[in-house]
Parts: sequence; C-alpha cells; structure tokens
Amino acid sequence: MVNISGCNLYFATAEDVIIQKLRWYRAIARSKDYADVLDVISVQRAQLDWAYISQWSDIHGTREIVDELRRKTFDS
Repeated sequence: MVNISGCNLYFATAEDVIIQKLRWYRAIARSKDYADVLDVISVQRAQLDWAYISQWSDIHGTREIVDELRRKTFDS
C-alpha cells in the first residue's frame, strides 16, 4: 500500500502476480499467463520471495509449474 495525497493505493507484488497467473494458467491453460510468469521470474528472480510463492503454489496446486518455470529461468 502507498498513500498518495490521502488516498491508499494498493499494488500487486511480483509474487502475487506469479501466483494468480499460475492459477489462471492451471484453470484454462492460456499460454499468455505462462509466458507472463516466465517473464516476471526472468526479470525479478533475485528479488522474489520464493518461500511465499512456494507456500501459495502448494495451496493452489501449481507447485510443479512453479518449479518448472524456476528451472527454466535459472538455467538460462
């Protein structure tokens, strides 16, 4: 949350974008969501809270996809 001129503004973290896009990808297999997650990880990988991502991906059943994407970005 950021307060600007008395207004509270909320922004999704990179981790939350990854988690939500993986949920959408798992539900409807839209390749754009997969590519978006790959891009976010590629750009933000050193700053990401992997424990948080892992916790939520376990809850939502997307851990296998997270691990695959993480290998792809860290191996390149």
